[in-house]
Amino acid sequence: MEARTSRQPVHSTDLATNDYIEEAGSSAGKSANMVSPSAVLDVLILTFNCAKNLIEVPVFAAHLKRALTQNATGLPDVVVISLQEVAPISYAFVGSWFLDRYLDRFGEALNLAAGRVLSEEGVSASVPRSGIEDGADTAGSDQEPLIGSSSSSAASPSSQLNRRQHSTKSGPYTLVRARNVGMTAIMLYVREPKRVRKVEGAECGFGMAEMGNKGAVGLRVTWDSSRGSETERGTGKTTELTFVAAHLAAMEWNVHKRNADWRAIVEGLIFEDPKHLLSSATEGPSLTEEEDPSSDAAPLLPVSNPNTSQQLAKLHSHTIYSPTSYFFIAGDLNYRISSTAPTPDDIFPSVTPNPEDPHYSQFFARDQLTQERLAGRTLHGLSEAEVKFPPTYKVVVTNPDSPQGGEEEGVTWRFARHRWPAWCDRVLWLDVPPWVNSSSRDKKKIVTKAGVGSSSSSFVDSVNLLSG
Repeated sequence: MEARTSRQPVHSTDLATNDYIEEAGSSAGKSANMVSPSAVLDVLILTFNCAKNLIEVPVFAAHLKRALTQNATGLPDVVVISLQEVAPISYAFVGSWFLDRYLDRFGEALNLAAGRVLSEEGVSASVPRSGIEDGADTAGSDQEPLIGSSSSSAASPSSQLNRRQHSTKSGPYTLVRARNVGMTAIMLYVREPKRVRKVEGAECGFGMAEMGNKGAVGLRVTWDSSRGSETERGTGKTTELTFVAAHLAAMEWNVHKRNADWRAIVEGLIFEDPKHLLSSATEGPSLTEEEDPSSDAAPLLPVSNPNTSQQLAKLHSHTIYSPTSYFFIAGDLNYRISSTAPTPDDIFPSVTPNPEDPHYSQFFARDQLTQERLAGRTLHGLSEAEVKFPPTYKVVVTNPDSPQGGEEEGVTWRFARHRWPAWCDRVLWLDVPPWVNSSSRDKKKIVTKAGVGSSSSSFVDSVNLLSG
């Protein structure tokens, strides 16, 4: 029987990005054990290339259960799932029922995994997921309901998805928003829907003829971070988070195309209609004689227009680089370790340490993403935790006829010989430049939990410092 290829799921604990967002005071010397539990937002980010297949819910739940329990003391408050090749291209572009059955399974797997975690802790998991419907009027924004409408004009309605999860099963997580552009989708689940004050969405498609077979889709969430009771929420502090799911150009030699796709994301992923943002720039008072470029009294050198500067600043605040928002990107970024395909004589990395066969970690020095990022040609300003997981591309299952149980044991695999193994699936976040002096400012921190077996944590300042 012909072997089937698959992707390994990459979850945030593998990437050491089980991130905690801490609201801190002016004191800069807090250690990890001094963090107040009530001031922490626990976010788990997962990226997975579905290869256009329906997932097996029990198998995926087993992977999720491991991700939910590693480097964590409890279930995360927010789970963001980035999906690529989520369904066959025709189903993904038609959407609606054709795409729903592919996406619904992820919610089932998440709540199945979370339910198992809670049951092991002796906590009931029978929490209805319809809470978002009950609290949408009070928790949502006047500009956009949390579920059911689009906030971006970047794509036609047929190429995006804003939907409810139709499953009637109960579980600790509620689907707040799912959105797609072509075969790339993002899903946002939360444990407390009433804390979600506002959700904005945006997308941009690229790929063949910019049709959207590759692309990026984002959600910007305004989170109620007040510490009072539920009746007091709505007037307290808020935290803004931006999540982007992306699928960039494939093939080893397409590194320049991948960089161009990243540029398209930066330019095109706008969380508001640019025409609406810039419309007031043309509605000002009529030009004076000196301001009219056609007048003899006009200055020879151009004079900066304060209105234009304000409009550009407003437009910047709606990009992925908003100075008031945390920013995370996760997806199949498709960067490889070589610009050419492997030959039959090439040595492939070993998954297990072997003195006679180089370990996969030795190949990471050839990673295109790291090289291009450090050279300033892609993913500008973004940081990544130390990569300790094996290459996620390209895997061939060697026992496809094995029974599909609820656990991952028993599935054997190897790297495909016609592609270089690569770390295609990644999670990165926006860091603050080292020259920003924050010793005397109130700040928020992202605390990135270290890998398994390590007790250390790394602290990085949030991009919110730039808004000061």
